[in-house]
Amino acid sequence: CSQMQKVLFESWLLSGTHNPDLWAALQSRVRGWTQHMPLTASWKVTCFALTKRTLSILYGSSGSNSNNNNQAVVIKFDDSVQHLLLENEFVFYSWHRMLNLIGNPTLSINDPPILLAFMSGVELIVNQMLKVGFNSKKTDANLIS
Repeated sequence: CSQMQKVLFESWLLSGTHNPDLWAALQSRVRGWTQHMPLTASWKVTCFALTKRTLSILYGSSGSNSNNNNQAVVIKFDDSVQHLLLENEFVFYSWHRMLNLIGNPTLSINDPPILLAFMSGVELIVNQMLKVGFNSKKTDANLIS
């Protein structure tokens, strides 16, 4: 089941669709699957990968060694790593859409362990955003010596 949802999200992103009706259909299906932990796990790694790529586009590289990682959405799930080359505009669009797939978790998720997994995904995303501007390789030009 987790493999199916992983492939669904990856294929969906590779499709590059901006069609709001298709996104609404995906959203209605996903909200029906929120009681399954694999969905939350797939959503979490996909949103985290899109967040990292979005922040990389907006604020520059986050110190990654590989140029391919700077230009791709890198989804790490279990033992697999997928590099999805997506246009920057679609990265922003899909990031927003993926973040909103589940909707209000207090209404759509009734199982406490699944809600906790969802919230840990939100925590990953927030922590990634809080890292913006903190790069150990950069020096602060505003420091007075």
